[in-house]
Amino acid sequence: LLPAGTVWPYRLVTKVFAALLEKHSGRLTIETFTPVESVEHISTLASPVKCTHPYALHTSRGPIRARTVVHYTNGYSGHLLPHIRGLVHPFKGTMTVQDSQNAVSNQGTTVSWGFHYPPSYDPETQRLGYGLYYLGQSAKTGYFYFGGEHARFEESVSADDSFVTDHSVKHLEGALPRFFGKDDTSNWRLVSSWSGIMGYSSDGLPMVGRLSPKLTGREGDGEWIAAAFNGYGMANSLISGEALALMILGEDMSDWLPVAYGL
Repeated sequence: LLPAGTVWPYRLVTKVFAALLEKHSGRLTIETFTPVESVEHISTLASPVKCTHPYALHTSRGPIRARTVVHYTNGYSGHLLPHIRGLVHPFKGTMTVQDSQNAVSNQGTTVSWGFHYPPSYDPETQRLGYGLYYLGQSAKTGYFYFGGEHARFEESVSADDSFVTDHSVKHLEGALPRFFGKDDTSNWRLVSSWSGIMGYSSDGLPMVGRLSPKLTGREGDGEWIAAAFNGYGMANSLISGEALALMILGEDMSDWLPVAYGL
Protein backbone atom coordinates (compact mmCIF):
# COMPACT_ATOMS: atom_id res chain seq x y z
CA LEU A 1 0.00 0.00 0.00
CA LEU A 2 1.49 3.35 -1.02
CA PRO A 3 0.35 6.95 -1.62
CA ALA A 4 -1.44 7.23 -4.95
CA GLY A 5 0.86 7.90 -7.90
CA THR A 6 -1.30 7.39 -10.95
CA VAL A 7 -1.49 9.25 -14.23
CA TRP A 8 -3.41 8.90 -17.52
CA PRO A 9 -0.50 8.36 -19.94
CA TYR A 10 -2.46 9.09 -23.13
CA ARG A 11 -3.66 12.45 -21.83
CA LEU A 12 -0.22 13.34 -20.53
CA VAL A 13 1.52 12.56 -23.84
CA THR A 14 -1.06 14.28 -26.05
CA LYS A 15 -1.02 17.38 -23.83
CA VAL A 16 2.78 17.56 -24.06
CA PHE A 17 2.61 17.10 -27.85
CA ALA A 18 -0.01 19.83 -28.15
CA ALA A 19 2.09 22.25 -26.10
CA LEU A 20 5.22 21.51 -28.14
CA LEU A 21 3.39 21.88 -31.45
CA GLU A 22 2.06 25.25 -30.39
CA LYS A 23 5.45 26.46 -29.17
CA HIS A 24 7.55 25.05 -32.03
CA SER A 25 5.08 25.00 -34.93
CA GLY A 26 7.78 25.94 -37.44
CA ARG A 27 10.15 23.07 -36.67
CA LEU A 28 8.17 20.21 -35.14
CA THR A 29 5.75 17.85 -36.83
CA ILE A 30 4.24 14.56 -35.71
CA GLU A 31 4.08 12.17 -38.66
CA THR A 32 1.54 9.46 -37.84
CA PHE A 33 1.17 6.30 -39.95
CA THR A 34 4.74 6.81 -41.16
CA PRO A 35 6.84 3.91 -39.90
CA VAL A 36 10.60 4.01 -40.39
CA GLU A 37 11.35 0.86 -42.37
CA SER A 38 15.15 1.05 -42.43
CA VAL A 39 18.09 3.27 -41.53
CA GLU A 40 21.16 3.77 -43.71
CA HIS A 41 24.42 5.61 -43.15
CA ILE A 42 26.13 7.65 -45.88
CA SER A 43 28.83 4.98 -46.13
CA THR A 44 26.34 2.56 -47.72
CA LEU A 45 24.36 5.01 -49.83
CA ALA A 46 24.94 5.07 -53.58
CA SER A 47 23.94 8.71 -53.98
CA PRO A 48 25.95 11.46 -52.29
CA VAL A 49 24.45 12.89 -49.13
CA LYS A 50 25.53 16.01 -47.32
CA CYS A 51 27.85 15.04 -44.51
CA THR A 52 25.82 17.23 -42.14
CA HIS A 53 22.96 14.75 -42.52
CA PRO A 54 24.66 11.35 -42.90
CA TYR A 55 21.60 9.22 -42.14
CA ALA A 56 18.73 8.30 -44.44
CA LEU A 57 15.57 7.06 -42.74
CA HIS A 58 13.41 5.23 -45.24
CA THR A 59 9.70 5.53 -44.40
CA SER A 60 6.46 4.46 -46.01
CA ARG A 61 6.12 8.03 -47.31
CA GLY A 62 9.65 8.53 -48.56
CA PRO A 63 13.13 9.15 -47.11
CA ILE A 64 14.15 11.59 -44.40
CA ARG A 65 17.73 12.74 -43.94
CA ALA A 66 18.99 13.31 -40.44
CA ARG A 67 22.05 14.31 -38.45
CA THR A 68 21.03 12.29 -35.41
CA VAL A 69 18.77 9.26 -34.99
CA VAL A 70 17.08 8.51 -31.67
CA HIS A 71 15.61 5.04 -31.16
CA TYR A 72 12.79 5.47 -28.65
CA THR A 73 10.69 2.45 -29.57
CA ASN A 74 11.28 0.36 -26.45
CA GLY A 75 10.16 -3.23 -27.09
CA TYR A 76 10.25 -2.67 -30.84
CA SER A 77 13.88 -1.49 -30.86
CA GLY A 78 15.08 -4.70 -32.51
CA HIS A 79 13.15 -3.84 -35.69
CA LEU A 80 15.75 -1.27 -36.78
CA LEU A 81 18.55 -2.57 -34.53
CA PRO A 82 18.79 -6.33 -35.17
CA HIS A 83 22.04 -6.59 -33.18
CA ILE A 84 20.21 -5.48 -30.05
CA ARG A 85 17.69 -8.31 -30.17
CA GLY A 86 18.02 -10.43 -27.07
CA LEU A 87 19.55 -7.55 -25.12
CA VAL A 88 16.18 -5.79 -25.48
CA HIS A 89 13.06 -7.77 -26.26
CA PRO A 90 9.31 -7.15 -26.49
CA PHE A 91 7.18 -8.33 -23.59
CA LYS A 92 3.41 -8.51 -23.87
CA GLY A 93 1.39 -7.43 -20.87
CA THR A 94 -2.30 -7.81 -20.13
CA MET A 95 -4.55 -5.18 -18.59
CA THR A 96 -8.16 -5.21 -17.42
CA VAL A 97 -10.75 -2.75 -16.19
CA GLN A 98 -13.07 -4.30 -13.61
CA ASP A 99 -16.17 -2.99 -11.85
CA SER A 100 -16.81 -4.28 -8.33
CA GLN A 101 -20.26 -2.65 -8.47
CA ASN A 102 -19.73 -1.01 -5.06
CA ALA A 103 -18.50 -4.21 -3.38
CA VAL A 104 -15.31 -2.28 -2.55
CA SER A 105 -15.14 1.35 -1.48
CA ASN A 106 -13.53 3.89 -3.80
CA GLN A 107 -9.99 4.71 -2.66
CA GLY A 108 -8.81 6.15 -5.97
CA THR A 109 -7.82 9.53 -4.56
CA THR A 110 -5.67 8.15 -1.77
CA VAL A 111 -3.86 4.95 -2.73
CA SER A 112 -2.60 2.78 -5.54
CA TRP A 113 -1.43 -0.80 -5.14
CA GLY A 114 1.42 -3.04 -6.15
CA PHE A 115 1.30 -6.75 -5.28
CA HIS A 116 4.64 -8.55 -5.36
CA TYR A 117 4.94 -12.32 -5.14
CA PRO A 118 7.62 -14.92 -5.92
CA PRO A 119 7.77 -15.59 -9.69
CA SER A 120 6.34 -19.01 -10.50
CA TYR A 121 6.13 -21.60 -13.25
CA ASP A 122 3.42 -24.26 -13.60
CA PRO A 123 4.73 -27.24 -15.66
CA GLU A 124 1.19 -28.49 -16.26
CA THR A 125 -0.13 -25.31 -17.88
CA GLN A 126 3.35 -24.02 -18.87
CA ARG A 127 2.37 -20.62 -17.56
CA LEU A 128 4.71 -18.16 -15.91
CA GLY A 129 3.75 -15.83 -13.08
CA TYR A 130 6.06 -12.82 -13.33
CA GLY A 131 5.91 -11.63 -9.74
CA LEU A 132 3.89 -8.42 -9.90
CA TYR A 133 0.31 -7.21 -10.13
CA TYR A 134 -0.35 -3.48 -10.52
CA LEU A 135 -3.60 -1.77 -9.59
CA GLY A 136 -5.16 1.66 -9.58
CA GLN A 137 -8.73 2.80 -9.05
CA SER A 138 -10.59 5.53 -10.91
CA ALA A 139 -11.63 8.22 -8.44
CA LYS A 140 -14.51 9.10 -10.76
CA THR A 141 -16.04 5.73 -11.60
CA GLY A 142 -14.60 3.38 -8.97
CA TYR A 143 -13.40 1.06 -11.74
CA PHE A 144 -10.26 -0.93 -10.98
CA TYR A 145 -7.41 -0.90 -13.52
CA PHE A 146 -5.68 -4.21 -12.84
CA GLY A 147 -2.85 -5.86 -14.75
CA GLY A 148 -0.19 -8.52 -14.44
CA GLU A 149 1.44 -11.17 -16.53
CA HIS A 150 0.42 -14.82 -16.16
CA ALA A 151 0.91 -16.56 -19.50
CA ARG A 152 3.04 -19.01 -21.40
CA PHE A 153 6.55 -17.85 -22.26
CA GLU A 154 5.92 -17.70 -26.01
CA GLU A 155 2.79 -15.62 -25.41
CA SER A 156 4.64 -13.11 -23.28
CA VAL A 157 7.83 -12.62 -25.27
CA SER A 158 5.96 -11.29 -28.28
CA ALA A 159 5.51 -8.05 -30.22
CA ASP A 160 1.95 -8.91 -31.28
CA ASP A 161 -0.63 -6.94 -29.29
CA SER A 162 -3.44 -7.44 -31.81
CA PHE A 163 -5.21 -9.88 -29.48
CA VAL A 164 -5.64 -10.55 -25.76
CA THR A 165 -4.95 -14.00 -24.35
CA ASP A 166 -8.21 -15.26 -22.85
CA HIS A 167 -6.70 -17.23 -19.97
CA SER A 168 -4.65 -14.19 -18.91
CA VAL A 169 -7.82 -12.14 -18.66
CA LYS A 170 -9.61 -14.91 -16.75
CA HIS A 171 -6.69 -15.11 -14.35
CA LEU A 172 -6.88 -11.37 -13.66
CA GLU A 173 -10.64 -11.57 -13.20
CA GLY A 174 -10.19 -14.22 -10.52
CA ALA A 175 -7.18 -12.68 -8.79
CA LEU A 176 -8.45 -9.15 -8.14
CA PRO A 177 -11.46 -9.87 -5.87
CA ARG A 178 -9.34 -12.11 -3.64
CA PHE A 179 -7.04 -9.19 -2.78
CA PHE A 180 -10.06 -7.55 -1.16
CA GLY A 181 -11.24 -10.71 0.61
CA LYS A 182 -14.13 -11.31 -1.78
CA ASP A 183 -14.99 -14.94 -2.46
CA ASP A 184 -18.27 -14.16 -4.20
CA THR A 185 -17.42 -12.59 -7.57
CA SER A 186 -20.88 -12.82 -9.11
CA ASN A 187 -21.29 -9.05 -8.91
CA TRP A 188 -17.87 -8.24 -10.36
CA ARG A 189 -17.93 -7.21 -14.01
CA LEU A 190 -15.20 -7.11 -16.65
CA VAL A 191 -15.48 -3.72 -18.36
CA SER A 192 -12.63 -4.12 -20.87
CA SER A 193 -9.27 -5.77 -21.45
CA TRP A 194 -6.31 -5.20 -23.73
CA SER A 195 -2.66 -6.05 -24.20
CA GLY A 196 0.36 -3.85 -24.72
CA ILE A 197 4.02 -4.31 -25.60
CA MET A 198 6.69 -3.32 -23.11
CA GLY A 199 10.45 -3.37 -23.53
CA TYR A 200 12.49 -5.66 -21.29
CA SER A 201 16.25 -6.13 -21.04
CA SER A 202 18.40 -9.10 -20.17
CA ASP A 203 19.61 -7.41 -16.96
CA GLY A 204 16.31 -5.77 -15.97
CA LEU A 205 17.64 -2.22 -16.36
CA PRO A 206 16.99 0.55 -18.90
CA MET A 207 19.44 1.20 -21.73
CA VAL A 208 20.22 4.88 -22.28
CA GLY A 209 23.02 6.35 -24.39
CA ARG A 210 24.93 6.40 -27.65
CA LEU A 211 24.81 3.25 -29.77
CA SER A 212 28.08 1.89 -31.08
CA PRO A 213 28.47 0.66 -34.69
CA LYS A 214 28.69 -2.84 -33.21
CA LEU A 215 25.08 -2.51 -32.02
CA THR A 216 23.69 -0.60 -35.00
CA GLY A 217 25.46 -2.63 -37.69
CA ARG A 218 26.18 0.67 -39.42
CA GLU A 219 29.05 3.16 -39.48
CA GLY A 220 28.67 6.49 -37.77
CA ASP A 221 28.17 7.56 -34.17
CA GLY A 222 24.95 9.54 -34.47
CA GLU A 223 22.50 6.90 -33.24
CA TRP A 224 21.16 6.93 -29.67
CA ILE A 225 18.68 4.89 -27.66
CA ALA A 226 16.47 5.01 -24.59
CA ALA A 227 14.65 1.72 -24.12
CA ALA A 228 14.01 -1.31 -21.92
CA PHE A 229 12.01 0.21 -19.07
CA ASN A 230 10.99 -3.26 -17.89
CA GLY A 231 7.40 -2.36 -17.08
CA TYR A 232 8.33 0.82 -15.18
CA GLY A 233 8.06 3.23 -18.09
CA MET A 234 6.07 5.89 -16.26
CA ALA A 235 8.91 6.17 -13.75
CA ASN A 236 11.83 5.75 -16.16
CA SER A 237 10.93 6.79 -19.71
CA LEU A 238 10.42 10.54 -19.21
CA ILE A 239 13.56 11.02 -17.14
CA SER A 240 15.56 8.83 -19.54
CA GLY A 241 14.36 10.90 -22.48
CA GLU A 242 15.46 14.09 -20.75
CA ALA A 243 18.85 12.57 -19.94
CA LEU A 244 19.33 11.35 -23.50
CA ALA A 245 18.50 14.76 -24.98
CA LEU A 246 21.09 16.40 -22.72
CA MET A 247 23.67 13.74 -23.64
CA ILE A 248 23.08 14.41 -27.34
CA LEU A 249 23.68 18.12 -26.66
CA GLY A 250 27.04 17.19 -25.17
CA GLU A 251 26.30 17.49 -21.47
CA ASP A 252 27.90 15.16 -18.94
CA MET A 253 25.21 13.12 -17.19
CA SER A 254 27.53 10.93 -15.09
CA ASP A 255 26.57 12.65 -11.83
CA TRP A 256 22.85 12.43 -12.50
CA LEU A 257 21.92 9.38 -14.61
CA PRO A 258 22.53 6.06 -12.81
CA VAL A 259 25.61 4.46 -14.31
CA ALA A 260 23.74 1.15 -14.56
CA TYR A 261 21.43 2.74 -17.15
CA GLY A 262 24.31 3.37 -19.55
CA LEU A 263 25.36 1.21 -22.44
